[in-house]
This record gives sequence, C-alpha cells and structure tokens, in this order.
Amino acid sequence: MNKKLTICFLLFVLLFSSISFADTTFNVMITDLTEVRDGVYGNTVGYIKKNTVKTIYGKRLDGNGRVWYRVWIDGKAGYIYGASVSKNLREVEEQSIKITQSLNVRRSVWGRKIGRLKRGSVKIVYGKRRDASGEIWYRVWYKGKAAYISSKYTIDNSKLIAITYDDGPSAQYTNYLLKQLKKEDVKATFFLLGCNIDNDTKHIILRMKRDGHEIGNHSFSHTYMPSQSDAFIRNDFGRTDNRIKAITGEKPKLVRYPYGASDDRIRNIVGKSEIYWSLDTKDWETRNRDQVKESILNNVKSGDIILLHDIHKTSVYGSLDAIKVLKKRGYKFVTVSELMRRKGIHMKQSGIYFSANE
Repeated sequence: MNKKLTICFLLFVLLFSSISFADTTFNVMITDLTEVRDGVYGNTVGYIKKNTVKTIYGKRLDGNGRVWYRVWIDGKAGYIYGASVSKNLREVEEQSIKITQSLNVRRSVWGRKIGRLKRGSVKIVYGKRRDASGEIWYRVWYKGKAAYISSKYTIDNSKLIAITYDDGPSAQYTNYLLKQLKKEDVKATFFLLGCNIDNDTKHIILRMKRDGHEIGNHSFSHTYMPSQSDAFIRNDFGRTDNRIKAITGEKPKLVRYPYGASDDRIRNIVGKSEIYWSLDTKDWETRNRDQVKESILNNVKSGDIILLHDIHKTSVYGSLDAIKVLKKRGYKFVTVSELMRRKGIHMKQSGIYFSANE
C-alpha cells in the first residue's frame, strides 16, 4: 500500500511540476542576491546580483504547489523560487524614452552627477519619482547601476494612446465603463456636459477623479457655439466648470467644443487647451459594437486621441473590446494631458491639439 501511495505521489509531483503559465511576462528588479536553478528540481546554475533588472517569462508549480519563475541567464532558461521572488523581487514600471536634449545623470534625485546622456539616446525607464518641486525624475540603468535623469527633455517611445468619451456622464453606462477601465488599468479622458451633471451622476464624477481619469469641459448645452453670443458662450462653459468644481474641487483645463466647432473668438472667451481627435470611430452614427471595435483596431497608431461617446451602450462595449486587444498589442492608455507630457508636447492655454503626432 505504501509503495502505491509513493508512486501516486511521484506522479502527482511530475504532473504539477509540468504545469506552466507561459503568458505571465513582466519585468522585475532584483533587490537581493538570488539563486537560479536549471529546473524546478534542478541544480544551481548561477546567481542574479542585487539591483539587476530581469524579465520573467513564465512560471511553474512544483509538486507542493509552490511557484517558480522562469528567467533567462547566460543564454539559457533558469528558475527562481517563488518565495524568494516575493521577498527579493518587485515589479517595476517600464517605458522606453528618447532623450531630446543632452541630460545629466545623477546617482539619486538629489545626488551628484555621475555622467551625461547624449541627445537622441534611447533608455528604458524602470520607475519614477518626484522632487520637492514636483518635477518627475526617471530611474534608468547607467553603466550597470541605477541612476536618475530629469523627464524634462525626454519623449516616450512607448505605444501610448488617449481614449476619450464625450457627452456624459451617463447614469446608465458610465459607471459600468469606469468599473471595467479600472479592471483593465486604463486611464481615459471624459468631456462632460454640464446638463448631465446632477445628484444622480455626482458619484460617477467623483469616481472618475478618484480613479485617475481626466475630466474636460464639453459645454453645458451642446450647442453650436460659433452662432452664439459672447455672453452665452461664457455662461455655458462657466456653468459646466462650476458644476465640475463643486464635485472635484477644480475646474477642467481641457475643452472639447460641441461638434468640434470653434474659432478664435470662442477660444479667447473659454481660455482652455482645445482637444480634437485623430481617430473618429463614428460610434454615434453606426451604433454598432463590432464596428466601433474594428474602427479602433484597424486605424489606431501610437499618439492617437480616440473619439467615443459613453452615452451609447455600443460605444462602451465596443471600446472595451478594443482595449483588451490593444493591450495585447503593447499599447498603453493614458489621459490626454499625460499623453502630451510623455510625448514631449507642452500644452498651452487656448492651444489646439489633435494628437501627439503633430
């Protein structure tokens, strides 16, 4: 009986040790000396030094259900025990940046200069910090050691896009959209109509703010503004500003005019950065989930600003379908202001912006 149990246990071990999760891929920073084996039950083949960045290519379970992470070392696959990963590894944000002006490299945000990066250099960012003034500093690898550079003269080479939703908030669909965006770790920009901001939608706007989305002004009445008086325009956008501020504590810095219709007179009155779009999904016209999805997938490129409307169920579901596919293609979703900042574009008051590719 004991022999049979032993055989069953060994088969159980072999079964579970073969379970692989190859789709688990992410970058980590080694924060302590870590052993690498040639297999889950194999021999030690080396060690990963402290402060080394590695990519995890998958994970396996041993017979006891313990997790082992797969890494690449000296041209061969190796494994790190999961317990040591939880203690010695931490996930890091990664993005590719291009240096637009020669930059000093520092040992820390406030540390001494240890080198200089030339204009046109491309570096991988493994994290970021803010100094006392609010300036963002990127953590990079320089001559085998961690270091910091200012983000001021860099542009992001990552595949970034800004997805935007007009005419909301919708009491029927926007809250569901926000739940799904949070699940997908996606940030969006919402251009709100003042007439839709009331006690029934207040909690939705609070959630937008809390979840890190950007809020813009889309007027109060969705009127064709070029035919309106100065007083009407000032009042219409002012009312929306005030309703948003009463909920979030601040007025929007971005505006999208109804129908995309504006002129210099309107811009001077409103005084905000004007956001158009580079990819029009025509979602308001087709009202078709699959067409919304395909319109995005077939036309999107890095730097795009995508136009959608969260008052339509088909737009919400179609855009969420597209988001899942685009994430697999390596795209990241950021707010309009974040897109411009990371692409090196400094937005001006009353400036006009269609995408980050201008």
